[in-house]
Amino acid sequence: MKRLLAFFLAVITVLTLVPATAFAASAKLIIVESGQQPKEVAMAASASGSGWSWDGAKKKLLLSGFNGESISAGGDMTLVLKGKNTITLAKRADFGIKVDGKLTIEKNSSSSTDTLTILQKTTASSSNLILTGGVGEDKACVINGGTVTLTNSTGGGNGSGIGYQAIVNNDASLIVSVPYRGVAQKLTANTTGKIDITTTGNNAFAAAVLITL
Repeated sequence: MKRLLAFFLAVITVLTLVPATAFAASAKLIIVESGQQPKEVAMAASASGSGWSWDGAKKKLLLSGFNGESISAGGDMTLVLKGKNTITLAKRADFGIKVDGKLTIEKNSSSSTDTLTILQKTTASSSNLILTGGVGEDKACVINGGTVTLTNSTGGGNGSGIGYQAIVNNDASLIVSVPYRGVAQKLTANTTGKIDITTTGNNAFAAAVLITL
């Protein structure tokens, strides 16, 4: 028993000595283009593909005519929209965009023409079309520009639009149609653009808290 306890104490000691940068170095950006295998990129690196380019130094992903199935990032990410972009969840997928931190969405030039549409057409037991890193503004989905449309057309299940907190600024628009929760936590609307949230299921709501500035 003493040997086992000593082993666990040694493991804990080693983990406390590992720099945070070692864990950060393993964080990845994973992009699934439509009908393709996932493409993994270290968060600190830079890369590009069909309809997307990633700047690892700025943690910025540009979507330009992107057509894919999912995007996930192991940390904060800024997403810049250029033209029309679409993510259609694969069968049994439970997210369209997942970020282990804060997601900031920007327009390239125009909120009316720089768009992102995320669609779910097949049922998952529980899904979030956009899922950020957790509670609080430092892990929220902040939409500063563009038009973001989130649609779950499965007609049932615990399908939500944005999994945690959302903040919509400037002239950005957010349009959500899902069975369960539009925004699972607080929605702050500080925009001249359109906010339109429709929920259809039992115990559904547009947002846990709605603040209009």
